[in-house]
Amino acid sequence: MDASGVIIEVQAAHSEDVEYVKDVYSISRKSENEYKKVTVPHAAVCFGGNFTLSDSLTLDEAGLAPGAHVIDASGTAMVEEYHFEGGKCAISGKAKFAFLTEKDGEYGISEAELPFSYRTSASGDFSRAICECVIISARARADGERIGIDAEIGVMGMAMTDGDEKMLSGAAFGDEISVPRGEFVVCYPSNDDTLWSVAKRYGASLDALRESNRITDGSAPDSLESLENVPFLVI
Repeated sequence: MDASGVIIEVQAAHSEDVEYVKDVYSISRKSENEYKKVTVPHAAVCFGGNFTLSDSLTLDEAGLAPGAHVIDASGTAMVEEYHFEGGKCAISGKAKFAFLTEKDGEYGISEAELPFSYRTSASGDFSRAICECVIISARARADGERIGIDAEIGVMGMAMTDGDEKMLSGAAFGDEISVPRGEFVVCYPSNDDTLWSVAKRYGASLDALRESNRITDGSAPDSLESLENVPFLVI
């Protein structure tokens, strides 16, 4: 009766909002902000594959004594370099193997390394990646003065693109804002206005602006949805 085993490994990516200081203003003092562009990697696509590494070493290179019998083999793989070329990710690295051996009733462990290279599909204009290799299975057999090694290696990776984000780098606060008593302003927001941009323009509190205009929508104050269906605002 034949038996086989299957190992399935999955890698996934998702986008997540990260809180950081994007903008700032004061409701009591004039403020000026400074901004800078920061390059941030964005997950673009996940890729994967598997390949067979087959090679042989001399017994001396593998640290085996002549006449030793290989009982079992296992290994780990490490990616050392990668680059994108022709819509594929070219990966190179080393596979390190450990052999459990027996000779004349004595057991021992020896180690050896083999280089590997592999190209997996990753279509797109990518700038960087996270790559990982896993040895799914390994077999070794001593034959005369050499040892043959066969390993099935799985490859998982995530390709990324770089994007520029505007972030706050500094803020300065100056003279107090003078607001005449009894004065109010009616603002008719433009299509690209947000609750935040209106509040900042008039030095108003977000909470006060929401309350005075009965805005109960929970959208982010710097999103266009924050003023959706709002024809005017009383400041």
